[in-house]
Formats: sequence, C-alpha cells, structure tokens
Amino acid sequence: MRVRIREFSRGRANLLQTGLGSASTATIAEPQIPFSDWSQTQEERETEQDKPIRESQPPRLFLFWLGIIFLLAGSTTLSLLWLFRSPSLQCQAFSPFSAVGNRLYCAQQYAETGEPEKLFLALETITEVIGHPVLDAQAQQFLQDWSVEALVLAREKVESGDLAGGIKIANRVPLESRLYPDSQVAIALWQEEWQAGEELVRQFQSALNSQNWTAATELFRNLTKFDNHYWRSTRADELMFELSVAQGEKGNRKSKH
Repeated sequence: MRVRIREFSRGRANLLQTGLGSASTATIAEPQIPFSDWSQTQEERETEQDKPIRESQPPRLFLFWLGIIFLLAGSTTLSLLWLFRSPSLQCQAFSPFSAVGNRLYCAQQYAETGEPEKLFLALETITEVIGHPVLDAQAQQFLQDWSVEALVLAREKVESGDLAGGIKIANRVPLESRLYPDSQVAIALWQEEWQAGEELVRQFQSALNSQNWTAATELFRNLTKFDNHYWRSTRADELMFELSVAQGEKGNRKSKH
C-alpha cells in the first residue's frame, strides 16, 4: 500500500515537472523581435499613419504661388477699376492727360442721352479710344453701333425732305468706322435720287403749264415709285393736288364760255 502511495506521488511530481517544463519551454520559444527591426517597424507604422495627413496638406511652394496669382489678379482688377473710373466733371471736357477709361465712359454717357448732338460727341470721343491695347475691341463695337444710329438719323432727315441735314449727319460718321464707306455711298444715292425727283417735278410743271394732263399724270405716277418717302408721298401728293386744281380751273373756264 505504501509502495503504491509513493509511486502515485512520484507520478504526480513528474507530471507537474513536465507541465512546468512545457510552460517554460513555451515561454522561451516565443519569438523575439530584434531592437533594430522593432524601431524600423515603428517608423514604418508612423509613416503609414501620417501619410494620409501629409498628402492632404498642399505643399508650401504651391500655396506661395497660389497667393502670388491671387495678388496679381486683385491688382489687375483694381487697375481696371481705376482705369474705368468716371468722375462726372471729366465728361465736360477732356485734357490731353485724361484717362482713356474716362473717355470710354463719357462716350457711353453721351450716346445714352438719345440726343443727336450728344451722339455725334460720343462718336468723336470714342475715336480717341480706338487703338488702345485693352479697350480697342469694345471701342470698335461702340463705334459701329453709334455709326448705325447716326446713319438712321441721317436717313430720317432725308426721308422728311431735309437732304442737307441728312448729308450733314452722315458726314459725322468717323473715318475710323467700318460704316464710313456706307455713309458716303448713302450720300451719293440720296443726291442722285434728289436730282431725279427735282427733274420730274420740273417736267411735271411744264406739262401742267401746257395743260398736258396725260403727261402730267404719268410724271406724277413715276414720282410715286420713288423709294424716298418725301418724293413718293409728300411731294407726289402736292403734285396731285396741283394737277387737280389745274384741271378744275380749266373746266371752270370752259363752262363760263
């Protein structure tokens, strides 16, 4: 019995030693990372962690040049605002040192009044801006638009029977305008039509005096075919009235006899 107890005690002791040995062995067998490898691993880990933050931050050089660009853009804007400044007093008279932007501004103010004389002043003023490296394109557009307005006014004068007034306005179209050749062509056409109208009226009066009603009537009809409103309508109505009066007087004289 005692022998069995001793054997049981020895077996248990051996079992405990085996367990402790295994535990010790497991502890000793745990892999150890060298210090140099551990430091490198930590640096790589820090780099990986900081990488998104660093990538999200723009480079300082980029920010510097971006600031320069915004500074230049702001300076350009301020320069243009200064260039286009428009003191009201400078629209009364210009000196050789007046800013080009002021001339452009005042030319617009003149044209917007709707007054013919102001329109002509705008045309004169805008020609002083033509050729400017920055404002030339806008000045050219204004010059063409206002030249069209001047020609419309000129034609209205001619249509109302004022040939001299129409020619005077058409001649106000500046030589720098692309419509200047058109204005000269229009003047020539108006003068030609006017001469034709005056010749018809002269022939009409001659036919009327000779009581040639057929010739007078034909001349009247030719006058109504004119493009110009003055000759086609105003002057033709006057001739028709004269023809009617002359024929009436002729009839009255016959009835008396």
